[in-house]
Amino acid sequence: KRQASGKIDEALSYAERAVRIDPRRADLWTGLARLELVNEDPDTAIRYAQKALSLAGTRADWQRDAWLVIADAKDALGESAEAADIRARWTTVRG
Repeated sequence: KRQASGKIDEALSYAERAVRIDPRRADLWTGLARLELVNEDPDTAIRYAQKALSLAGTRADWQRDAWLVIADAKDALGESAEAADIRARWTTVRG
């Protein structure tokens, strides 16, 4: 468990650095959000995915990816109905 935790911490560190270098890239924020899910922090994952949405512009693929991370985080928080609604809307969207 501790080794896995170390790998997540390292991945988070790299992702956070990437976001600092290029903070306007929605896909980097979504990647950071996914790592926070793996790190069992769904609230932070949602916050980062929402940041990604604010930067995604008209990129449907980036919007979809961020929304699907939010759906996974909602599941982790026990909000399964809301997660299902998000997936129903966004799993068919093509980028």
